[in-house]
Amino acid sequence: MTSELSDERAGEELRAMASTAGYGEAAASLVEQYEGVSFDDVHREVLDLIPQRPLTVLDVGAGSGRDAAALAARGHAVVAAEPTPELRALGRARHADQPVQWVDDAFPDLPGLTAQERRFDLILSTAVWMHLDAEQRTAAMATLVGLLAAGGQLVLTLRHGPVPAGRRMFAVSGNETIELAQRHGLTVAHHSHRADLHGRSGVEWTQLVLRHAPLHHRQATDGDLPALVALRDHAARWQIAHGIAQWRPGELGVEHFRERLRAGEVWLATLGPHGPIAGGWELWWDDPAAWGDQPPVAGYVHRLMTDRRVAPPGTGRHLLAHAESRIAAAGRTRCRLDSLSANAGLRTYYERAGYRAVGENVKGGGPHGTYGVTLWEKDL
Repeated sequence: MTSELSDERAGEELRAMASTAGYGEAAASLVEQYEGVSFDDVHREVLDLIPQRPLTVLDVGAGSGRDAAALAARGHAVVAAEPTPELRALGRARHADQPVQWVDDAFPDLPGLTAQERRFDLILSTAVWMHLDAEQRTAAMATLVGLLAAGGQLVLTLRHGPVPAGRRMFAVSGNETIELAQRHGLTVAHHSHRADLHGRSGVEWTQLVLRHAPLHHRQATDGDLPALVALRDHAARWQIAHGIAQWRPGELGVEHFRERLRAGEVWLATLGPHGPIAGGWELWWDDPAAWGDQPPVAGYVHRLMTDRRVAPPGTGRHLLAHAESRIAAAGRTRCRLDSLSANAGLRTYYERAGYRAVGENVKGGGPHGTYGVTLWEKDL
């Protein structure tokens, strides 16, 4: 499909407009238009894909609140993100009988929701995606991946056709959106087209349902060295932001990971075989500094790392399970690792994963001063 605004100058003017241009002034009439069709009609092709159990739901660009209210009425916990104040006020008033949480937040970054590190089982964005230019769509897709819970679904509904006067819309196809989603580690569960429910000439719609691709594990190579440093630094920054005094950005560089590739194994997990890196870990076949001289019965896991901007919840446990499988495949019967004794959260995490504390070392010097390290072991 082609856009009527195809020349370069028109494209520049379009990008200069706000993505919400024209919506505040026409809010009252738009609400009546949106409410003129039902949630069930708009989403009839994907209703069977939405679980009946209570979900956490995010509606991005919620408009009149039609979809948010319908989902709340079905027993789901719904957040409606709408950046246009007029639409937000009208939607809140129209659907006051439903427990929808309205927030002022917008693509591409959804900064309010992202800062809260919330995750949602179902994310909808209906007739919004085409308001974003290519750069914004890339950023918005990364944002959505970071907000999607493990096993969650993203439902995007794209409008195609003539651009109403005073609005900012870009020509974006379903296939282009699928390619973008796949680069961000999502896979397609549904792809359909339909005519306009209002009968407008030239207007058509595409609907997509996207899900996290399964984690794909592979051994790292020299080409992954910069990515490993970036992954570890991201994890360190996350720890600092959450008051955990353990890792620091810049502590480990390319040479550390190059040495680990030579001395043992380093593994990466990506969302699908070609998606972004969600996490990684090192596997050592001995660790005399922490465990002393030991017979070759165990593998030692170090630097279990996840990128929380990408990784679905539960990724860390998946990485640990894969490490255990790799150790068992090598004919060894125990998985060993260590953690700062002062980190109560990690203690609970490893206990729940089936590990038992078998010792403690006291270390001194370095950026942490004197500190205890708990040794953990699990029979495989």
